[in-house]
Amino acid sequence: AKTQFISRDTWNVARECLNDILSPDDRGSPSRTSETAIEEVKGVLSGKMRLSQASAQVRLNWPVIRGCVDRFANRNDPSGGARTQFSFFDFLDDDCILELDVLAVTGDTKNSFTAHPPILEMTVGDEVGSVQLPPVTGDEFQRGGGDLWRFDIAEFGFTQECIEVCDVDGMALLPGGTDGWKIESIVTQVLTDDREYRVLSSDIGADRWIDGNGGEERRRFDLTLYE
Repeated sequence: AKTQFISRDTWNVARECLNDILSPDDRGSPSRTSETAIEEVKGVLSGKMRLSQASAQVRLNWPVIRGCVDRFANRNDPSGGARTQFSFFDFLDDDCILELDVLAVTGDTKNSFTAHPPILEMTVGDEVGSVQLPPVTGDEFQRGGGDLWRFDIAEFGFTQECIEVCDVDGMALLPGGTDGWKIESIVTQVLTDDREYRVLSSDIGADRWIDGNGGEERRRFDLTLYE
């Protein structure tokens, strides 16, 4: 079967379309019923559920739902519009994040070491969660050295039970104090519940300072989300 990659932006638009079809509440956000129905849509499109087993909400709206998904999934179809067969789970849905790894290299310059571990911030919708990059072995943040931190996604404190890769709207580093840290490179990756690692952000050769008493440009480093 032919498959086609669905970008994060395309899936976000398609999801909004599904939310509109599947009875959003008065505030314009998906209701609990809509979220359940979206899971049913995923099941039907992936072959894990028969349409006849889905709720009436999904069955009655199926022609519109299928058209919505096809419109975004196939808008770049080189065949000129022929229906593309794709795996909804592989290309539209990101599995829940279990862990997040931070791999960083400290700059090989004078005073690049910091005694104040920085803060990693993640934005998911209207929520902002954060963790501090703690000393583990005692030799973190050394000049020219590489470090690895691993966090359970629950440590960020989000109320949403399942955080998917496509849910992450931003990643940033903030200073943990007034002792600056020079970052040569930093990459974050996540482990999802299908046991696959995926790069979340990548800033190779960033050459950036994070410093609480530095200029405005040193007080926040927005990481580059990986497409």
